[in-house]
Amino acid sequence: MCGFRVYPVSPTLRLAARETLGKRMDFDTEVMVRLYWQGNTSVFLPTRVTYPQDGLSHFDALKDNVRISLMHTRLFFGMLPRIPGLLFRRRGQHWAQQDEVKGLWGMRLMLRVWQLLGRRAFTVLLWPVIGVYWLIARPARQASRQWIARVKQVLMQRNMPVPARLNSFFHFMRFGNAMLDKVASWRGELKFKRDVVFAPGASETLNIAAPQGKLLLASHLGDVEACRALAQLDGSKTINALVFSENARRFKQIMSEMAPQAGVNLMSVTDIGPDTAIAIKEKLERGEWVAIVGDRIAVNPQRGGEWRVIWSQFMGQPAPFPQGPFILASILRCPVVLIFALRQQGKLVLHSEPFADPLILPRGERQQALQVTVDRYAQRLEHYALMSPLDWFNFFDFWHLPESREKE
Repeated sequence: MCGFRVYPVSPTLRLAARETLGKRMDFDTEVMVRLYWQGNTSVFLPTRVTYPQDGLSHFDALKDNVRISLMHTRLFFGMLPRIPGLLFRRRGQHWAQQDEVKGLWGMRLMLRVWQLLGRRAFTVLLWPVIGVYWLIARPARQASRQWIARVKQVLMQRNMPVPARLNSFFHFMRFGNAMLDKVASWRGELKFKRDVVFAPGASETLNIAAPQGKLLLASHLGDVEACRALAQLDGSKTINALVFSENARRFKQIMSEMAPQAGVNLMSVTDIGPDTAIAIKEKLERGEWVAIVGDRIAVNPQRGGEWRVIWSQFMGQPAPFPQGPFILASILRCPVVLIFALRQQGKLVLHSEPFADPLILPRGERQQALQVTVDRYAQRLEHYALMSPLDWFNFFDFWHLPESREKE
């Protein structure tokens, strides 16, 4: 028994209208159990309760013990016909909990298989794992199908060939393999020229030997993290990554266990503000590079609930893009290059092209210039997405303003 409880009013009133509930010490337990049977979930929070030494108890040792015993008897016999439904429900809830907590063990198991038996065994095991996830992850599956449908429509409109295996399941499979690429790159098991190659002009654009700092404008298309790891391990360049600290906690935990060096030079933020700009400016002045994604809005909206976005055409429909990365780039006054790492012909192909040097947003025409800048980014993002559509890792409805929990 706890000295403090909060009940959902409407479900409790519906329950009280249908069932005869206890009115004294038998009420608390019975209402919680019956609400659970009704489909409501209980949330348990640590609560500090203080009982004064001179407090007066309203517990009747005889009558309330009898009431509680009768209550437990009713609930026991009421549970019996509900056992099949309760077991089925618990299995469903347990799977959701696995996805949130125990799913870490699934990731660990997959990565241990890769370590012990190699990538081929990992890929074999990945098929049933992704199959189950594809079946139960309904929102991500819907977003994937929406993406595939849009890509096919655009490709047909432009008389471009539709790639083989362009479907939602192989979209999920590509994401699963990308997880391994991230870990493998930080463990030094991906090599330049063998596993990762430059697309024509990419090496010249990046110009790793140049001492000047750069802002790498990336996205959730492909696996730039693998390239960051290779550059870091090779010692040729320090590449910092600006990441939203609220997202992908489970995978970050796995990364910290399997490849602790992956956390090096990560700049965790919840929003892009003056402090972020100052920290990035210092790194650029040291000749380091900073990678930031331009395809996801901030974790939280502004005060008042408004999102700071620019709407731009993407795959035939307006989509919201964040203002922050582009405003930040204009403040930093440094070279800005686009970068994408796409899985093509069995290798990670690194694409890069100049974007601005520097990016200028005139004060009097800032909004118009920002619109032009974001439009240009959206056009290049679309160009590379059509080259390798299964590398699109935004598993939410990209064309609408999502809740922050959907983006994760």
